[in-house]
Amino acid sequence: MSDDCNSFIINNGNFKRDFEGLYRTIEDPWDQNINYNTLSKEFLYFQFLLEDYLVKKKINFHVLDIGCANGYHLNSFMKINGFKRYYGTDISSTIINNAIEKNKYLVDKGVANFLCDNIIQYNNKLSSKFDIIFSGKTLYYCAPEIDLVIQNISDYLKPSGVFGWIYNQTDDAFSNQWLTYDLLMTKLRHKGFELIGSLLLNYGQKKEQVCIALYIKN
Repeated sequence: MSDDCNSFIINNGNFKRDFEGLYRTIEDPWDQNINYNTLSKEFLYFQFLLEDYLVKKKINFHVLDIGCANGYHLNSFMKINGFKRYYGTDISSTIINNAIEKNKYLVDKGVANFLCDNIIQYNNKLSSKFDIIFSGKTLYYCAPEIDLVIQNISDYLKPSGVFGWIYNQTDDAFSNQWLTYDLLMTKLRHKGFELIGSLLLNYGQKKEQVCIALYIKN
């Protein structure tokens, strides 16, 4: 992510979170095209954790991807045994419209659906709807409201549903004043989520850590 992106997200020591302006201005703000191999590797680790769980449960799953952008992870989820339907949400109507256009064939088939939605605000239409909820490198943008986010995720999951995430951070990350991956794991445990598996990746040159985790809702 470039400094240009930060100008849409942070302003005068507060979260600005102008994701609509961001997606209207910058074509690939998260460098997904440039960092394709790295992002795919990180999701693959998450997939290993998820598939191990799914083999034991043998379920056909509906998945919610929070902060889906243009549906970057849709094709990866479709390759997982037991996949039934993908639901992607993002706060920006611009990127959701792009996702619908990019994945029009799958949307028309009813395999995928995209919705402009704010995870901080409860959406009754999503209640108890999903077997799996995933959020890739998004939760820190909701750091001041993370308790509301966790509650909504819990409400959107079916009983015994699973919540998985990829969370990257640096020592000087703006969101650290509210949330780190360690604190996120503590909050999930206090909310009644049980850890299934996790791993931590270290990118020494970038001084960045990436935590990948999977939880079950009890």
